[in-house]
Amino acid sequence: MKVIRVLAVVAVLALLLSLAVIERRRAGAAASTPRSLAAAGSALPAAARKVHDFPRHRNIQATPFEQGAAADPSAPPHAFDAYMSRCAAVREKWAKTKVSLNFSDTTLVNVLAEFLGTYGLEVLLDAGIDGNDCTVTFKVEELAADQAIDLIAKMADMQFVISESGEAWLVRKGEGAKHQPPYVADLEAMLRIARLVRADLVETPPNPEEAALRERLNKEYLDVDMSDSSAYDVLDHIQEHAKMNIVISAVLRKEWKTVPLLTVHSKGGTLARVFDAYCEAGGFAWGLEQGVVLITSAEELQRIADRKAQISEEKRLRREAEAALLAQRVFIGGENLAIRDVAEMLGQALSVPVVVDPQTWHRAARFGFPKEERTAREIVSALKQGAPLIVAFRDGTLWFLSPDESE
Repeated sequence: MKVIRVLAVVAVLALLLSLAVIERRRAGAAASTPRSLAAAGSALPAAARKVHDFPRHRNIQATPFEQGAAADPSAPPHAFDAYMSRCAAVREKWAKTKVSLNFSDTTLVNVLAEFLGTYGLEVLLDAGIDGNDCTVTFKVEELAADQAIDLIAKMADMQFVISESGEAWLVRKGEGAKHQPPYVADLEAMLRIARLVRADLVETPPNPEEAALRERLNKEYLDVDMSDSSAYDVLDHIQEHAKMNIVISAVLRKEWKTVPLLTVHSKGGTLARVFDAYCEAGGFAWGLEQGVVLITSAEELQRIADRKAQISEEKRLRREAEAALLAQRVFIGGENLAIRDVAEMLGQALSVPVVVDPQTWHRAARFGFPKEERTAREIVSALKQGAPLIVAFRDGTLWFLSPDESE
C-alpha cells in the first residue's frame, strides 16, 4: 500500500510539473506577441490581430499576409505621397489614350498642338526650347499616348516631366528640375532603382508585343517595288501595308544631309526580308526596340547590343553585392514593428542608407521578434511572408519596394 501511495504522489507531482511547464510556455508565447496585434483596442480589424508564426524564422511573428498587404491609415505620411499620386493620375490618362500620328518634319509646336487638339492631352514647352526650330518625323498607329510622347521626347533629346501642380512639360534632357519639386531627384532615383530591381527579377523581362511583332516579321509577306523613292515614302508604303510602328532613329536622321532616295525591290519575301532590302538599299540597319521597328545605323545597333550585354554583367555584380550584404549577421529585435521600422533597424545594423517606397511605407503589416543574432536575409525573408515586398541592395543603398509597379 505504501508503494502505491508513493507512486500516486509521484504521479500527481509529475502532472503538476507538466501543467506548470505548459503554463510557462503559454505565458512566454503571449509575451512575444506584438503589442498592437494582441491589444483589444487595436485599430486593426479582428482578423489582423491574429499573428502567424513562421517557425523557420525563429519566432518572427507577423500579421497574416492579406492584412499586411493593406494600407495602414494611421501610418505617418511619406515624403512623396502627394506628388506621386498626382503623377500617377496624369500618366494614367495618357496611358489609356491611344494615338495615331503621322508627322514628317513637323515642328514641335504643331506636334504638341496635335496632342491637344485631337486627344485633349496638353503638353507645355519649356521657355528654353524653340518649338518652331525643332522638327519631328514620327508615324504610329494606335499607340498609347504616354509611349508616344516618351519616344518623341527621346528623339528630340528631351524629357517628359510632370510638375507638382500636375502640368505636363517637355524640357531639355537633364533640366526637369525646372518644373518639378526639389525632392524629385530622390524620387527619380527611387523610381529608377524600382524599375531596375523589377527587371532583375527575371533574366529577360517578357515583352508580349515584341514577341508578337517578331512572329509577324517572319510569317507575313509583302511585295515592295519602288524606285528612286525617298526613304520616308518607302517606309510609309511598308507601314501602310504591314500595319506596324516604324521609327527612324534621331542618330540616323542627323546623318542625312538630305533624305536619301532608295530603290527597293522585294517580291515574295517576309516582312523581315523587306526591312533587310530597305536597309541594304540605304546602308542602314534595323532591329526591334520597345515594340517598334527601329531603323538606324549599324554602329548604333551595335551600341544597343553592347549596352544590353553591359546591363547583364552589371546585374550579375549587383546580385553578388546584395548576397554578401544580406549574409551579414545582425542583432536586432522588437515588437509591433512596421516594415519601415525594421528597414531602419537593418540599415543601422548594416551601416547602409535605407529607402522605403510609399507603398511599402504604408503597409499595415506588423512584426515581432526577440532580439537575437540572425542573418539580414532571414529577417528580409520573414518580412516578405507578411506583405508584398522586394528588398534589394543597389548603388550602396538598401531599398524596400513594392513588387507591383502599378501601385
